[in-house]
Amino acid sequence: MDLVEKLKIEQENLKRENKNLLSSKTKNERLLVERKRELKVLDSDKEQNLTLIKDLKNQEAELKRDIQKRERIQEEIEREIKRIIDEEAAKARSMKKSVTMTAEEKLISVDFSKNIGKLPWPLDMGVITGKYGEHNHPVLKGIKVRSNGIDINTVEGTKVRSVFDGEVTKVIAILGANYTVIVRHGDYRTVYQNLVDVRVKAGDKIKTKEVIGIVFTDKDNFSRLHFEVWKEKDTLNPELWLSK
Repeated sequence: MDLVEKLKIEQENLKRENKNLLSSKTKNERLLVERKRELKVLDSDKEQNLTLIKDLKNQEAELKRDIQKRERIQEEIEREIKRIIDEEAAKARSMKKSVTMTAEEKLISVDFSKNIGKLPWPLDMGVITGKYGEHNHPVLKGIKVRSNGIDINTVEGTKVRSVFDGEVTKVIAILGANYTVIVRHGDYRTVYQNLVDVRVKAGDKIKTKEVIGIVFTDKDNFSRLHFEVWKEKDTLNPELWLSK
């Protein structure tokens, strides 16, 4: 083999090697680009996950604040009802007589007790979203909540009605809860909380389905009535008293 042929062969070998090197370089560059893209996606996912975790923590904190607020309101209503009952007893003692109901009050009380499962709803439309009693929080794990009544979600402008004949014993303005109306039905009391445009006052005698106010609607267009039933100082499950 002469020198010329050897040079040609060497040149061909060099070309192939260069081609292979270029191909390998291109492949490595492509892999590097893909890796950078993957890292960018991972960074983006990490940021999104951090944002999601932050949002969840904020939501959890907000839910806990809501629980504390509802507990405060519930305790205030409890104290007020028990205070009213104690005041009635003290007034009777000062007049040296037992705490007795009038004939009309006794009749209303008996009639009320006979209407378990038959009482009209305090709203003409709505759905129960909060249950009576103690139960696990629907979102927060390990957190139990206690409610003396039920929550009924409805629409803006819905009127709130008395579920039975009775007498308004108190209209309370509670911070963060608008107005609460307490109606006495002999031994029983019904509580209507989160009202605006209240149309009754303490001492008013009212009839079944008489309008006592309007459900408050917040800035998120959320309308909810909290409704309770009491017998003396004990709470009862309102869901059992309302008609199906």
